[in-house]
Amino acid sequence: MVQVEEYSTAFGDKCRAPYVYMHTDSLEGPPLRMSDDEVKEKYPDVLIKYMLENYNLRDLRAEYARTYSADTIRMMDLLSWALEKQQAKHARSRNLLKINAKTSSEDGYGVMYLDSGADSCSIGGDAWHIDYYTGRYARVSGYKNENGPVDEKVPIGGGITAVDLPSGEAVLLRANESTIDPDANSLLSNNQLQAAGCVIYEKARRFGGKSAIKVDDLIVPLHMDGGLMAIKIRKPTEQELQDLPVYDLTMDEPWYPDHWTEEPLSQSEYEQLQDELQQINHNLHQRHLVKPDPTTIAPYLLHPGEETVKKTLENTTTLGTTNSQWPMRQHYKPRNAALSRRRFQEGYATDTGFATVTSYEGYNCFQFFYGINSHYESAYGLTRESDGPKALLDFFRQEGLPISLLRDNSKMQSSEVWSDHCRKFWVYF
Repeated sequence: MVQVEEYSTAFGDKCRAPYVYMHTDSLEGPPLRMSDDEVKEKYPDVLIKYMLENYNLRDLRAEYARTYSADTIRMMDLLSWALEKQQAKHARSRNLLKINAKTSSEDGYGVMYLDSGADSCSIGGDAWHIDYYTGRYARVSGYKNENGPVDEKVPIGGGITAVDLPSGEAVLLRANESTIDPDANSLLSNNQLQAAGCVIYEKARRFGGKSAIKVDDLIVPLHMDGGLMAIKIRKPTEQELQDLPVYDLTMDEPWYPDHWTEEPLSQSEYEQLQDELQQINHNLHQRHLVKPDPTTIAPYLLHPGEETVKKTLENTTTLGTTNSQWPMRQHYKPRNAALSRRRFQEGYATDTGFATVTSYEGYNCFQFFYGINSHYESAYGLTRESDGPKALLDFFRQEGLPISLLRDNSKMQSSEVWSDHCRKFWVYF
């Protein structure tokens, strides 16, 4: 039988809040656990809110364990559980991988790690200028499981850090929508960066990779530090904050990792994936091992002469690949989509323009394409900005394929649909 009474000074001078004192007939057995409905019925909301905002229940329990009865300790366990339940309903859970890393290096720089096991970025150490707080909080858990150590109320915001490039130039990087904890490691979530349009070359140089992050037109090199890919960072000066441009690693929109989920592959999708990867490996194998021989190529060019054949091979784009499949299949169009379109030997720049009036076709904005070398201009009308990927396909179909496509970090132009179109037609972006 449980009897509940309210006392206004249960903890004397140290806690002048209404508190609940629990008496139980038997104190043996496992700690008492109550359901959410029972907690709401027996414990006033104002009490839970007051204790949450003003006291650390774990510390209070340890301090009064020596002087108060087991009834009081039982009640402290129960209220701690109730508060944890209530916080879990309102806090956004984030799972950041706890790594055996350091927040600073021996040369005085801070260290920021690239972490594919983290679903959100984390700002830690003293190498950051805190740009803003969102007023929202995250519930951060470790790599073990939800029952492991948990930080219940970690603020979310944005910070700016400085990176000294090998060229001697200093650049500023901003991490938006990140947890901020000075005692934690600085982590970059791969998926959060890629959702913002960053290109990550995570493979280490010693394994044949490039080890870099591409942010717009900026290349930030990575280095291996204790088995982890890292970037040396430092706190920017006031003068640098005023003079240097800031590159955003992540979007400044609210980041909800739970929304970024994919379904496992079906059997047919898995088989298609196997075929594609085998074909890629075959193409790479042939591109590396097969070296053009002028004497072998000459008959196909009607024997124009050895020097002409050599010059032709030097200037060819070699964008086509040899595909083979066994058993053989019948194809009604080129497997490489880039071979069915005209190819521009230059890069293009593109951006979205907006009009103050609606055209007679019903267009309110347009997608503009500009040849960097030829200065060729082309525009396609849009009824809304989200139709930009359709205009990109129209440009590929009616005009041709540029070698590369420069664009800003707008949400539409950094979307997965836009990126898929560029990948399909081998347009570097």
